[in-house]
Amino acid sequence: MATNSAIGGQFLPERSGERVRDRAGDSSNNPQQLLDIENVNAAAAGDQTAFAYLFQTRSAKISKYLNSLLLDPADTEESVGEVFVTAWRKLRKLRQPERFDSWLFRIAHNHAVDRLRKRKKTEPLDGLAMHKIDTNPQRCPQSSLEIAEQQRYIREALLRLPDEQREVLTFRFLVGMSHGEVAGQLDKSVEAVRALQYRGLKSLRSMMATSI
Repeated sequence: MATNSAIGGQFLPERSGERVRDRAGDSSNNPQQLLDIENVNAAAAGDQTAFAYLFQTRSAKISKYLNSLLLDPADTEESVGEVFVTAWRKLRKLRQPERFDSWLFRIAHNHAVDRLRKRKKTEPLDGLAMHKIDTNPQRCPQSSLEIAEQQRYIREALLRLPDEQREVLTFRFLVGMSHGEVAGQLDKSVEAVRALQYRGLKSLRSMMATSI
C-alpha cells in the first residue's frame, strides 16, 4: 500500500527522498517515544504529515498481523487502508497518545474479526510461528485438508484467548516483537509478558488438544 493512500477522503503526503519532519526536537529523554507521542498529538489535531509518519512506521507490522489472520494479500492490503482510515477518524478520541500502538492493533484485531465473521468459510492460518506444522508432503503424511483444518482450529483458539494473553501471543509470534518490545507496548514488565505468554500457550494447547 503506497504512502499516498486515501485517509479520511484525502491523501497522505508522499515524501520522495524527504523524511517526515521530526517533532521531537533535541530531547534526549527517550526521543523515539517523544517523537511518536508528538506525532500522535499532531495527527489528532488534523496534521496529515504527522499521520503520514505514523502510517509509515506502523503499516508494515499492521499488515503482517492482518495477513496472519486473513491469509489473503488483497484482503490484507485493503484492510490495512481501512484500519488506518478508522484510526484517522477516531484519533482525536484517544486520551493516552503513548498507548497509540496498542490502540491501533486493537482496531486491526477488531477489523480482522469482523471480516472473518463475514466469511462463509474460514481459511487456514499459516502464519503463526508457534504452530510449526510441516506442510512438505514427503515429510508429513497429513493431507492438505487435514492441515488446513488443524490450522483453522489454531486461529479460532487464538481468538478465544483472554485479551492480554492474545495480545502477547499476537505481538510475539505474529508481529515478531521481543519480550522487551511487548513489555513496552503493553506497559508491563518483561516477567509479566513471559507469564502471559506461558499461560496463553498453555491455554492454546489445551484448546487444541480437545478440538483436534
